[in-house]
Amino acid sequence: MKRSLFIVLVLIAMLAATVAILMSCANYVELHNATTNAEAGRLFTSLQEMGISVRVDGTRILVAKSDDSEELRSLVATLLSQQTVTNLEILNIAPNRGEISAEQARKLLERQREEELRTAILRSPKFQDALVVVCFGESALKDNSSSGREAAASVVLVLKDNETLSDQEVQNIADVIKRSVPGITYENITILTVT
Repeated sequence: MKRSLFIVLVLIAMLAATVAILMSCANYVELHNATTNAEAGRLFTSLQEMGISVRVDGTRILVAKSDDSEELRSLVATLLSQQTVTNLEILNIAPNRGEISAEQARKLLERQREEELRTAILRSPKFQDALVVVCFGESALKDNSSSGREAAASVVLVLKDNETLSDQEVQNIADVIKRSVPGITYENITILTVT
């Protein structure tokens, strides 16, 4: 009898210890599933250099503590957009070489930036789809053409069923766009949601 009571008490103590350990462990959620190991490595290094604690799960999945995930997803999207197209020189070099016109170069980069932003936005589990339209202003051109065009962006977000966006989440998306589109102001960013 004493022995079985002792075994029960030991099992209860082990169960309590396991629960305590699990409760003290942070929940980690997926931040980004990189397309290549190199991309995962660059993001991991960039975030570590900023003092942000992330882990690589497997070889290409970045994970972070769940309570930091929304802000970090926005930061990862910004880092990705900076890595893919950091050089707008094509707007000035290609037309000067006669390869394509300045307007063709602008449209090419605008479409590329739209797709990058759409991809970054759709990493959030809240969205079913997104439409992004970007217009680089004349500040993106070094030749100072007099188009009078200001940088602008419009985003239509299709939310999954029963999902809503907080004001902070909308601000995070606007911040990513602001950092990704040269010369844009918050006044020229439009974000609409559709359910």
